[in-house]
Amino acid sequence: MKKIYAFIIAMVASVAFPAAMHAIQIHLEVDDPSNVTVQVNYEPITLQAGDNALDIELYSPISIAATEDAFLISVVRKSTGVSEYVYNMSSCYLYSMDESAEGETWTITSSKADDLRDGSCTIIVDHADKVLVQRNNYTVAQLQDGENTVKFMTEGELPLAVAPAVWGESLYSVTLNDEPVTASWGVYYVYPAEGDIVKVTSEFPDIDCPIHFTYANEESRGFITSVLVDDVAVTGYNDDNFSVKAGQKVVVNGNINDYQLNEFKVNDMNEYMGDFYSFTATNETTFYIDATKYGMVSATLNIDNPEAVTVYRGYQYAGDVIPVQAGANTIEVSSKSPIVQIAANEGYYFTTITANDVVPDRDYSGAYNVSITEGMVINVETAKINRDKTAVLYVDNVDAASYFSFSPNMGQYMTIVSGYNMFDFYDGDNPFNLSRFIYNYEFGNIYVNGEQVQPEYEGGSVFNLTLADKDVVRAYFAQDPSFHHVAFEVAEATADKFSVLTDYLRPQPDYAEGLSVLTETRLAIVPAEGVSGLKVSVDEEELNADENGEFVASVKADATVKVSIAGADGISTILTSAPETEIYTLDGRRIGHGALKSGVYVKGGRKLIVK
Repeated sequence: MKKIYAFIIAMVASVAFPAAMHAIQIHLEVDDPSNVTVQVNYEPITLQAGDNALDIELYSPISIAATEDAFLISVVRKSTGVSEYVYNMSSCYLYSMDESAEGETWTITSSKADDLRDGSCTIIVDHADKVLVQRNNYTVAQLQDGENTVKFMTEGELPLAVAPAVWGESLYSVTLNDEPVTASWGVYYVYPAEGDIVKVTSEFPDIDCPIHFTYANEESRGFITSVLVDDVAVTGYNDDNFSVKAGQKVVVNGNINDYQLNEFKVNDMNEYMGDFYSFTATNETTFYIDATKYGMVSATLNIDNPEAVTVYRGYQYAGDVIPVQAGANTIEVSSKSPIVQIAANEGYYFTTITANDVVPDRDYSGAYNVSITEGMVINVETAKINRDKTAVLYVDNVDAASYFSFSPNMGQYMTIVSGYNMFDFYDGDNPFNLSRFIYNYEFGNIYVNGEQVQPEYEGGSVFNLTLADKDVVRAYFAQDPSFHHVAFEVAEATADKFSVLTDYLRPQPDYAEGLSVLTETRLAIVPAEGVSGLKVSVDEEELNADENGEFVASVKADATVKVSIAGADGISTILTSAPETEIYTLDGRRIGHGALKSGVYVKGGRKLIVK
């Protein structure tokens, strides 16, 4: 990610500040320097009334802003008479200061804010530190306890928004000329005229506020699931004497999954309610609720193994699990959202899943989404995953890609390191998703068994790879790979004394004809069982056998491999007790032949399971 940011910054810099910098002179004609501030290339400059000559570099950004008590009325390019865009009478930005701007003048016109404000009202507050009054252009009125004269422009600065100074808190009341103003999501919008009086009370009195719940019918009573007062669930909210203290926060929760809310009123006013409605108690409040319970839809779900799946009413994230057993299960869901999601548990996969003989849609997580209809029959058959195939992914340099991922179909991303990465899979893991992003599109080539593959879409970065047992995927991010020819010179009577293995997994029985392999392919000469004294060289450089008795080289150019055995030079071939074939961990590390811990290994190109 740091590389991406660095790339973007470098690109922006190359556009905003060309390598060949050049100074030009422009002029700012300012009516009142106390009303505005100017920054050139993000550095403030000192202004004077009248003409200000500025020597600036080409393409330097210039920002002009009104001071807190002023308005920026206009910024006009003198030669063309074109007005620059001024945002909210507060700011203006001048870009593209190229050579055509040489000698240009911009006229800046400003004004003290109060000189333009043609209206005023009196705002009375009990605690000024708890109240925020903001004009419609986002300028804030400065308040003190008691009476405040607040000026405004009748065109452009109304309504005044009166709100708590701290988000999430509440005001007790706001009145305009003694008439209550109704809050909208905690904010009171006021349209005062000249001489009007706005009174803001932030402090809540110590009084009880009765709360009443009324219902259209008995069915509607089931809609309310709980009532919380200051985040604590309460009982008895349907009682006639239920009340809370002024200033307490009340949350009413409703069951929108099983009920259709036909009408919801608060003090005879229609209000919106999702799955909850919250308010701060200020006086007596009456709720009216008209709700209709949704009908239920039932279906039959046949499952061969309940341990293999989890069935959700709705979607997984809701966590509403439907208990199931082997065989037939009757399930019910609301007609509002008649969805059931069926997900395979870890270690299992679906062999068959149908809903009324049709395969349902599958989502990104691998779960199947079933839209239930009355009487539907859903059949689910599963099997235990047996990852009996092995493949390998080679990456020359993971860090050379700014983004890289590799994952099985509907599975989690695998941790990939530079070099060889060995992994087990089964057919259900196909296709594997390989995604990469690199800056230099010359690189980033992907190969499967030596054949270059193309992304899913031309010019794209995503590859879908269907792999078979012993397949080799190679990804090159730091270089453009080449195919190298490997020739073999084998002493007489030696050919049956060894085998050739590439990329840990792929035997090469036809090596005598020569091999064509990609850059950095692992080439191993593996002595046959019972054979010792093998001599191997690559381009006359003799190789030593590793701890497993095999001779390993990484092919980086055309090469000649010579193989002989001591007996071919007149010394008898020495036969010993048959050594164990080399053993590797799944990530490609060779290990000794001592006692193995429980786990999965690769031996002779096949998987070895130690329990």
